[in-house]
Amino acid sequence: MMLRVSTGDPSLLARLAQHPRVAEVVDDGLPGLRFSVGEWHRSISLGLPREEVTGLTELIDNNPLVCADRFSLPTPATSLALIALGPIILAGMLVAPPTLTTNLEWDAADLDAQLTELGWTGGAVIQSQPDDSGIGALTAMAEIKAPDDLSEIDEAFAERFGRSFFVREEDVSDWSPAAVQGTQLALYRLRITVDEPHSLLTVRVLADRSGKLGAGQSIHAMNVMCGFEESLGV
Repeated sequence: MMLRVSTGDPSLLARLAQHPRVAEVVDDGLPGLRFSVGEWHRSISLGLPREEVTGLTELIDNNPLVCADRFSLPTPATSLALIALGPIILAGMLVAPPTLTTNLEWDAADLDAQLTELGWTGGAVIQSQPDDSGIGALTAMAEIKAPDDLSEIDEAFAERFGRSFFVREEDVSDWSPAAVQGTQLALYRLRITVDEPHSLLTVRVLADRSGKLGAGQSIHAMNVMCGFEESLGV
């Protein structure tokens, strides 16, 4: 299957021109990504949480994505927040609004909608100091139910990201933007302060703005929707 693709994003245009399953790339001057085969048309947008399917690709079962005609990815800051909070929300561990600190601009409506989609309606406290670096960084401080065993936290993240191509735990090397620069990876690191009945979990996340937080994430989603290998063209 070969695709005809259109977008107005220069970084996407450059990457899609090299994609082995893309026959034609058209600059239509519009945000997002549209692709088709014959009469079959589908689209990927950014920050439109009312679309047919929405969320971080790694937190969605493949079947809804494969069947969807319209999919919306979270904005960059929300993507980092979902990596940090998604596993503990889905595991029912989060008990209070988390505090999120980042160097990216926020779309509060997108964040609230995406957290609600996962089952959390308590909101979050946001602290943002945007900069011009090419790397997105976020620190989440989340009050969680004190686990009976600390391995429960690792298991919650492994359940969501253990088989991911692009979201990985990094707890060995130096924590540096260089670890994700120029890659499709998002890296996270976990630290916990144990207490009763609640503990404080700190999650740090890093990702390249043009990779996991940009064109790379859109192409990854397109690959999943089309049933291609997830890393194809990324």
